Amino acid sequence: MLDRERAITAIEADRCTCPGCRGELSAEQLSTQGWRHCSVCRCAWKVRRSTGQRYATHIAGRVHAVPAPQQSPRTEEADFGRRP
Repeated sequence: MLDRERAITAIEADRCTCPGCRGELSAEQLSTQGWRHCSVCRCAWKVRRSTGQRYATHIAGRVHAVPAPQQSPRTEEADFGRRP
């Protein structure tokens, strides 16, 4: 689980907060929405305020994406042979 204050501190210090990542974050002025992108894992981070609290908001990069389940190959009629 993400420690909110630790994540906010890291983001404000231009560091990615992903476990084991040592990437630096881009400047928020480079994104029209204020997202800061990691130079290593490509995750996006920003600090936002809602209901009087500050939150670290995160969009996972492809490195952290869960792989899609493999679909079984299509079975063709030729795989079963022809019936007389």
